[in-house]
Amino acid sequence: MELSEAEKKAPSTWAVMARRPSDLSQLAEDRRWKPLSATPGTRLWTDDFSNIVSVFKWSLTKTKNY
Repeated sequence: MELSEAEKKAPSTWAVMARRPSDLSQLAEDRRWKPLSATPGTRLWTDDFSNIVSVFKWSLTKTKNY
Protein backbone atom coordinates (compact mmCIF):
# COMPACT_ATOMS: atom_id res chain seq x y z
CA MET A 1 0.00 0.00 0.00
CA GLU A 2 1.43 3.35 -1.01
CA LEU A 3 1.22 6.29 1.41
CA SER A 4 -0.47 9.53 0.42
CA GLU A 5 1.51 12.78 0.52
CA ALA A 6 -0.28 13.74 3.76
CA GLU A 7 0.67 10.42 5.38
CA LYS A 8 4.35 10.98 4.53
CA LYS A 9 4.48 14.17 6.61
CA ALA A 10 4.87 14.58 10.36
CA PRO A 11 4.99 17.73 12.47
CA SER A 12 8.18 18.73 14.23
CA THR A 13 9.30 21.20 16.85
CA TRP A 14 12.59 23.03 16.48
CA ALA A 15 14.57 24.95 19.08
CA VAL A 16 17.46 27.34 18.52
CA MET A 17 19.68 29.16 20.95
CA ALA A 18 22.40 31.75 20.74
CA ARG A 19 24.76 33.57 23.00
CA ARG A 20 23.19 36.98 22.23
CA PRO A 21 19.51 37.77 21.55
CA SER A 22 20.62 39.87 18.57
CA ASP A 23 21.87 36.69 16.88
CA LEU A 24 18.26 35.52 16.64
CA SER A 25 16.70 38.85 15.71
CA GLN A 26 15.40 37.63 12.34
CA LEU A 27 13.67 34.66 13.98
CA ALA A 28 12.24 36.90 16.70
CA GLU A 29 10.49 38.91 14.00
CA ASP A 30 8.93 35.78 12.46
CA ARG A 31 5.52 35.03 14.02
CA ARG A 32 6.07 31.27 13.63
CA TRP A 33 8.85 31.34 16.24
CA LYS A 34 8.24 31.94 19.93
CA PRO A 35 10.54 32.05 22.96
CA LEU A 36 10.61 29.04 25.25
CA SER A 37 10.37 29.30 28.99
CA ALA A 38 12.03 27.02 31.50
CA THR A 39 9.93 24.30 33.09
CA PRO A 40 10.05 24.65 36.90
CA GLY A 41 11.97 21.82 38.53
CA THR A 42 13.82 20.85 35.35
CA ARG A 43 17.56 20.50 35.78
CA LEU A 44 19.68 22.80 33.62
CA TRP A 45 21.75 21.06 30.94
CA THR A 46 25.48 21.59 31.22
CA ASP A 47 28.64 20.07 29.77
CA ASP A 48 28.43 17.52 32.60
CA PHE A 49 24.70 16.75 32.52
CA SER A 50 22.04 16.25 29.88
CA ASN A 51 18.90 14.13 29.77
CA ILE A 52 17.60 13.83 26.21
CA VAL A 53 14.78 11.45 27.19
CA SER A 54 13.24 14.08 29.48
CA VAL A 55 12.47 16.45 26.60
CA PHE A 56 10.41 14.02 24.53
CA LYS A 57 6.64 14.21 24.73
CA TRP A 58 5.57 10.59 24.62
CA SER A 59 2.13 9.60 23.43
CA LEU A 60 0.55 6.37 22.38
CA THR A 61 -1.15 6.63 19.04
CA LYS A 62 -2.99 4.09 17.00
CA THR A 63 -0.92 3.04 14.02
CA LYS A 64 -2.06 1.58 10.75
CA ASN A 65 -1.44 -2.08 10.07
CA TYR A 66 -0.01 -2.54 6.60
